[in-house]
Amino acid sequence: MNCAEFAAILSAYANELRDLYAQSSTEDQLLDNPEARANWVTVRFTKLHPEFAGFRNLVIRTLLAMFSSPWTWLTVKFSPAGGATDQIVTALGKCKQTVRVLAYSFTSKPIIDALISAKRRGVDVQIVLDHSNTPSSKDSGGGPCAAAGIPVRVDAMHRIMHDKVLILDGQAVMTGSFNFSGAAETANAENSLSTWDAATAARYEADWQTHWDHSHPWGGTAHFAMTPPVLPEF
Repeated sequence: MNCAEFAAILSAYANELRDLYAQSSTEDQLLDNPEARANWVTVRFTKLHPEFAGFRNLVIRTLLAMFSSPWTWLTVKFSPAGGATDQIVTALGKCKQTVRVLAYSFTSKPIIDALISAKRRGVDVQIVLDHSNTPSSKDSGGGPCAAAGIPVRVDAMHRIMHDKVLILDGQAVMTGSFNFSGAAETANAENSLSTWDAATAARYEADWQTHWDHSHPWGGTAHFAMTPPVLPEF
């Protein structure tokens, strides 16, 4: 039996294996060692399913093939003080090709700085912000990002554009309730959920493109689809 045939058998356990792989991200020593991580998952999987114990090496090889994405270290984070900002900054530091952003609140200096750093090392970064972000907005990262040469647009076609989405290299998505703000990290109860499924990333990127297409450039004239509300700070 080859890996492709065995992978078809293991596909029935895909969600369970994905959960175990996500759990392994809590073991710092495993993050940069794919073989050790696959072994960690295999040990726990074969305890749950002893019928696979005799195929341990094949399980490991199959896991290495199934979870070959460079984004498998991403995991769920909760706030306050749960490390979501650090994980986002680390992820942006690993991007090599593209970053697409949808953001409601956009005031987190570490995240803003990480996006600018990605742009400076040649990553194609593009940002869509809610219309509560304007050149006169206190602390909005739209201005610094635009000044750094990042294309920034503002979406005024909705009452609010409440998305919080990062699409990384067209392969991974980070989303959830977590706003890109200091308060989301230190004061609010939030969650940040990540997936490294390329098909899901493609669907998010298609939605991002819809917002991009009907948004106006940073500093340009907004054409509101409805009267904009007065929004609270988050």
